[in-house]
Amino acid sequence: MMKKKPNKNTWVLQYVQKWIPVPYACLIHQFILEVKHGKEGESHEAFWCMAYVEQVLKVFIRELEGYKGKKENFCSKVLNSVLQCQLCGIPDNYVGPLCDVMSIDGKVIIHNASVFYLRVNPLHPCCIPSYCQNLIYICEVR
Repeated sequence: MMKKKPNKNTWVLQYVQKWIPVPYACLIHQFILEVKHGKEGESHEAFWCMAYVEQVLKVFIRELEGYKGKKENFCSKVLNSVLQCQLCGIPDNYVGPLCDVMSIDGKVIIHNASVFYLRVNPLHPCCIPSYCQNLIYICEVR
């Protein structure tokens, strides 16, 4: 977090310690590596993924900074949707596969989207084997 020094015209980076669940930490690590790859790589795809991930991280940071409840109860609206996609083996940064899962006759139904995103708590320990398996099958996660 950037803080302004009193009576000065300078800003200082001040680190703030926050508690987040382990699946979020793994996802953030993945995102940081995608940003690094996007800056070092020369492909359009790497740059596109980097831009997407940077936006997701910005929204997550705002969400985390605005949270005032107990640390154990923190649940991210932003990262949970990404984790739900990973649980199903679907890349979260492409709309096509997501729409295919949630649509009937080519139209996305709100009920199907709600069931897709709310059917399982992605932070539950029983999801760990699925995350490990999908590390192999989803190239963005790999």
